[in-house]
Amino acid sequence: MKQINILVVDDNELNRNLLTMLLDQYRTQNSLSFNIFTCINGQEAVDICEKKSVDLIFMDYLMPVMDGSEATGIIKRKHPHIMIIAVSSYEDEAKQKEMLHNGAEDYVVKPLTEVLFNSRLNNYLQLLQNRNHISHSSSAVNLFTKKIYNYRMEFSITSEEDLAQFWEAVLIRFDFQRQIEHISDFTRFIYYAGSIRLQEEGPFRIIVEEETENFFFTLEYNENPLHCEAMETLINSHCQHAVYRCIDGVLSFILKKKSLQSETAPSGSVEQTETIVSDTEPSTAAEKNIRHLSEEEKGILHKSQKDIAISAKEYSQDVDSFVLTELQELDDLEKEVSDLIEELQDENHAAMPEIISRLHKYAAVLNSLIEFQPLAFSLESLSNLLSEVDLSKIEPSVYRKMIIYLSNIIMDFSSWRKIIFIDQDAN
Repeated sequence: MKQINILVVDDNELNRNLLTMLLDQYRTQNSLSFNIFTCINGQEAVDICEKKSVDLIFMDYLMPVMDGSEATGIIKRKHPHIMIIAVSSYEDEAKQKEMLHNGAEDYVVKPLTEVLFNSRLNNYLQLLQNRNHISHSSSAVNLFTKKIYNYRMEFSITSEEDLAQFWEAVLIRFDFQRQIEHISDFTRFIYYAGSIRLQEEGPFRIIVEEETENFFFTLEYNENPLHCEAMETLINSHCQHAVYRCIDGVLSFILKKKSLQSETAPSGSVEQTETIVSDTEPSTAAEKNIRHLSEEEKGILHKSQKDIAISAKEYSQDVDSFVLTELQELDDLEKEVSDLIEELQDENHAAMPEIISRLHKYAAVLNSLIEFQPLAFSLESLSNLLSEVDLSKIEPSVYRKMIIYLSNIIMDFSSWRKIIFIDQDAN
């Protein structure tokens, strides 16, 4: 069992000491190693969760400054992985429902006996160990990863009434809004697109899978395969920031959990970002690869495509036909990189040099267009950074994030190139 961090929140010193003593006894009796922290009100609990990695909280209800119910709501919104157990002297059903509604996973009433506490704690620790266990599942249906939790939800859609039930289940019964940003927009799109596809492809099913950082929603049709091009048109029109894959008639969306939303930019656009480099000692191997930009490089990055005051069609007409052909043929490179990312996802590290080589080729084509040199420079910089990374030393969670980032980048560039140089549909 991995070491975990437990926080006891209670304004009553006697109660804090009792819980701490019970935890310590359990730790000793079972030869376990976990850390125990204490604080005296909900605000302190919120602050501790911002500064420390906390796995399990025993939260009192009635406290000064901020009560346990409010603190539970705040902590679960920011850190949904933390398990919170409400502990109170009040056997009040209304308070129990309030705490559970705000995210507490269980509710126990003081005074606690050692036997009862040990039984409950054993269950909580087992849940903590198992809830983050990811396995390769041969039954995974999403197109992003096989490393998912060993459970899933499945919705059989044969009519608009079934779509309405899907809507209600996602937004009300299972309260995905607490866990996923913009889930209302996504659900609305699925309802709209599903209504259209029902008439053309017939019945289908929606499978919801989960891993540590993401949810996956996959649409599989029972008889007629989904027309990916038609669905892509709908997505680009009504759900532009969606991250998806459509292969052989199966469509999968990846939706990040709220606690990770700020870590990545939406996939609907290719963004330029500025990296601020401090003078302090780098703390990770990746940070040691960061270098200061030359004035020339800074000038390239500060260029903006917003200065191009013509339509994509007009711009493309002025591009050399040879370069335009190269741009249109980048489709093959994008597919190759996507396939290599799949190999990388299966921990085939030999795929990385091949990815880097193709990114260099992609950047070289973009660099021939003065207006898009910032994109070329960014892609070239990414390639150089990836060449310095030792994949064998990357933590599993960071490795998964890298796979997602690379997939998003390729999808962004593909969408950008298609809009500008193939559809010529941008103003």
